[in-house]
Amino acid sequence: PNNLPAFLGLSASGNVTGQLVYANYGTLDDFRALKAAGVSIKDKVVLVRYGGILRGLKVHGAERGGARGVLIYSDPADDGYCIGKVYPNGPWRPESSFQRGSVSLIQVYPGDPLTPGHPATKDAPRLDPKDAKSLNGIPSLPLSYRDAEPLLRALVGHGKNASEISDSWVGGLTSRGVEYWTGPSALSVNLLNHVDFKTTPIQNIIGRITGSEEPERAIIIGNHRDAWCAGASDPSSGSAVLLELARAFGELMKLGWRPRRTIILASWDAEEYSLVGSTEWVEDNIDWIRADVVAYVNVDAAVMGSEFGASASPIFKDLLFA
Repeated sequence: PNNLPAFLGLSASGNVTGQLVYANYGTLDDFRALKAAGVSIKDKVVLVRYGGILRGLKVHGAERGGARGVLIYSDPADDGYCIGKVYPNGPWRPESSFQRGSVSLIQVYPGDPLTPGHPATKDAPRLDPKDAKSLNGIPSLPLSYRDAEPLLRALVGHGKNASEISDSWVGGLTSRGVEYWTGPSALSVNLLNHVDFKTTPIQNIIGRITGSEEPERAIIIGNHRDAWCAGASDPSSGSAVLLELARAFGELMKLGWRPRRTIILASWDAEEYSLVGSTEWVEDNIDWIRADVVAYVNVDAAVMGSEFGASASPIFKDLLFA
């Protein structure tokens, strides 16, 4: 009851109505395939499933094609009973669960969409949202596959059978007797999304241990602490690691230890929307970072699953695979 409602961060507001079109994962190739099949998304509400690309790009592709709005659902073939047992009997998504997230175009630029290239301080100049190039202009909402099922059923017999485009267009609800068709549907779908746009403070928490030999050189270890829901793995497991690291360093310092280089511990705010907290801090300290920061270690999903995984800049290949 205390969970946030179904919404997508930084989505446009809007109240739009149009026929429904199914566009698989909403990739550029998917929209091209629809066009080749003679199916237009202009003035339509587009239904896509999670996967393949970031959700913001799905909305962007639909907007470029003239769509009025986008619904994004989690198909059980990608995240549900087709893969394994669903919660609470397993780790996969149950039928009523939906995925929140941001639909900002982080590929254009990260951080506060209204202050590209400079820190979003209290009195910083800000763009009008309609001029922000990292924001999409049409509304979007997430759906569970339980709520997507009747929409998919309404498409049956309209447009092309999705398997005629590619078998990869067919999701996992076939086990419930659902056929995947492109549409457009005979019925119209109304998408209402009201977003409360406002400028509000965020708070990064920064700790610093000054180095003993090269105090001007720094290693940053960071993690965000905001989450769309409980955040058990992302970011809370990382926050636990960061806090324990701070405690351990504190105990060592009591014994007289000092690191050779300065260590910065950073807990970022507002990461989920568009890497806002970390980006704005970097923009506010860009000259020092370029000159003296040696490396950044990110621990936002420190513990998840049973297998070790890590990724890094190519320069750290020998460190990871030694």
